[in-house]
Amino acid sequence: MVVDLANLSRDLGHEVSVCVTRDRDDLAADLAQAIPRHVLHRRSRFDLRGAYRLVRLIRSSAPDILHVHGRSSFSLVAFLKTLRLIHGSVACLLHDHYGKILLDARVPWWFRHWARRYVDLYVGVSPALRTWAAGAGIPKEKILIIENGLDLRRFQGRERVDARSLIGCPEDVPLGIVVCGIRPEKGIDLLLSALSRQSSPFCVLIVGPDADPEYAAACRHQVTNLGLAGRILFTGPRTDVPALLRGCDFALMPSRSESGPLVLIEYLLAGLPFVSTLAGGIAEGLAKSGLAGFVPPGDEEAFANALAELISLPRDRLRHRGRMGPFIAAAGYGLEHRMDAWNQAYQTAGRGIATKRETSAR
Repeated sequence: MVVDLANLSRDLGHEVSVCVTRDRDDLAADLAQAIPRHVLHRRSRFDLRGAYRLVRLIRSSAPDILHVHGRSSFSLVAFLKTLRLIHGSVACLLHDHYGKILLDARVPWWFRHWARRYVDLYVGVSPALRTWAAGAGIPKEKILIIENGLDLRRFQGRERVDARSLIGCPEDVPLGIVVCGIRPEKGIDLLLSALSRQSSPFCVLIVGPDADPEYAAACRHQVTNLGLAGRILFTGPRTDVPALLRGCDFALMPSRSESGPLVLIEYLLAGLPFVSTLAGGIAEGLAKSGLAGFVPPGDEEAFANALAELISLPRDRLRHRGRMGPFIAAAGYGLEHRMDAWNQAYQTAGRGIATKRETSAR
């Protein structure tokens, strides 16, 4: 979302720069070359060196709006605003896509009693986050919901990667893929249990970083215990996911909690049929439209049954089942469809700061 919003905002004439607070400088690969990018190398929430770098960057670039992705980064901005190291004339837009919202809707004390006062505009990606924001004490007029979307141009013309060679999957065996950061809410343990119940042959790639190293290690141990070695491969993070998806036959999303999730759009664009839990605004929207493959979050038996039905299909039936995916994604989930709403959001955040200035002047 950071990269795609930045690219499309620049296309619309906005002056944009991107600041990554930790070490995700790999995102620069898809960022337009003309957009300045900065990396703070932040090590913790209140890393003083990272905070100092951010203050210097804001003072030198003098932005009108800080579009802050996520609550951790927002806590840093709120901290700096409290110390008046970020001028009050800089609007703060909190873009919240908290993925654990279905599992944990609590409002952190630091947000309720302190940081929320620095939110000039709150933009959530699902109705569940609207409810959370209202409960956190953010005024109704400062809350917007803008669903996730992707810049579909990023997925055009991607060469197909020979995904089978990564795991040694035979041509006559269906190859699946999961793309996620490996942490408990993503339900990889549930997925592995569901896979262990399958009678049909399969191979599955699990693509993404170990967002929770202890949980990721437990999942790898589970692969051995369930006798899935040789059929499951943890690839780690990859920068060629769109091309890798095109080399697979089906996709999976076993999450217990999501706010989006964007990965379902990627699966659709690749023309992959999938089995997914009904978690997040995008999943709910796709299910309401009649798309098949959704099961309740946390229901291992339902997931296993839906997966068994999917992987038992002949290869041509699998392709047929996913054929409408690119058209569904293009019709409703291109980020260009959301840019009018984002322009309005930026204007609203800017007006809020202008009103503060006027009140202060009086």
